[in-house]
Amino acid sequence: FKSKEELEQRSYVEHLSLLPRNSLRNPVVEKILNQMVNVVNEITDTYGKPDEIRIELARDLKKSAAEREKAQSDISSATRENEAVEKLLQEPPFNIQYPSRNDIIRYKLYKELASTGFHTLYSNTYIPKEQLFSKNFDIEHIVPQARLFDDSFANKTLESRQVNIDKGKMTAADYVKSRFGEQVYEEYKTKVKDLRDSNKISRTKATRLLMEAKDIPDDFIDRELRDSQYIAKKAREILETMVGFVVPTTGSVTARLREAWQL
Repeated sequence: FKSKEELEQRSYVEHLSLLPRNSLRNPVVEKILNQMVNVVNEITDTYGKPDEIRIELARDLKKSAAEREKAQSDISSATRENEAVEKLLQEPPFNIQYPSRNDIIRYKLYKELASTGFHTLYSNTYIPKEQLFSKNFDIEHIVPQARLFDDSFANKTLESRQVNIDKGKMTAADYVKSRFGEQVYEEYKTKVKDLRDSNKISRTKATRLLMEAKDIPDDFIDRELRDSQYIAKKAREILETMVGFVVPTTGSVTARLREAWQL
């Protein structure tokens, strides 16, 4: 930590400079940091130089401008869809006065199963509409978060609570194979591919549904955390050449608060 006097005496640049290629010998990290530099410089040109910066690592910084624009468009579309679902849940037969984020996700996952006759993907259990919000069914992580660090919609589906408990830390593919045998597993794979090819589920979800434990690098989460820590450290070093007060913030904390407050 630097004292107020030290911060005031330092000289600061007016704009950040892009990192030279191969300066960090990690192209992905360099790309992320250079995207950050572009964003901060654009903010400075538009609104003036910031007095304080808090860093929250965003995975989409590694995307191109076109990819980020598409992501923003997808977010806007999803927001409109969520608002429509929220209104629907407030009406009969659900009558949920204040639908939570998980209520909305649960309903969207339910509608995703329409082409299966509202049967779950692993155990083929039928979900009656009147039981959708009961304790009989859970929002289930296809590949456990402890294995893949993914809490996105593409890594979720609905299953009976007992199946969710029995599955434990297995991937969906490993669970179906071990629980129901090879023949049912082959039928499961065909069902997932059909859902993917008919655009009933996303390609990412299909990949998650077919992912076996052996397909996940053993050090996946450790590597992700190491990269995140390194990026945060380098980002702070770069930003402190321009602004005196720079503090890294843990993104997962923000995400948990957003979920807890139903934002």
